[in-house]
Amino acid sequence: WTRPPPPPPRPPPPPAASPPPPTASDVPESMSLKAIKEELTKRGVSTQSFFEKTEFVDALVAARENRVGEEAMRGGSGGGESADVVVGETKKMPRKEGEARGAPGGARGSPGGFGGSGMPGGMPGMG
Repeated sequence: WTRPPPPPPRPPPPPAASPPPPTASDVPESMSLKAIKEELTKRGVSTQSFFEKTEFVDALVAARENRVGEEAMRGGSGGGESADVVVGETKKMPRKEGEARGAPGGARGSPGGFGGSGMPGGMPGMG
């Protein structure tokens, strides 16, 4: 009994499609400053300390390389809030017994509790 010959080798897989050429939105240097700022903001990168366009470009390149904010860029659900956001709740304080309605501490007068003190002062001729 003789062994059958091995099957012929498989042809190599077709070459991978080359990536599309970069568009203007892929190359930060060719993007408008407004577009760069928008992308950095979406990624959660603060731009307050930047002045020159090169600083914005460098920050965007670094953010893309480090994949900063990609979840937000895709619109994914990362919990909804940033780690810097503190969610709180505002509640109405109960009124103390006998406390007058109006300005805090029962003060009357101007809004905000800044009542007149009866002392002279202010700008002359202003009433």
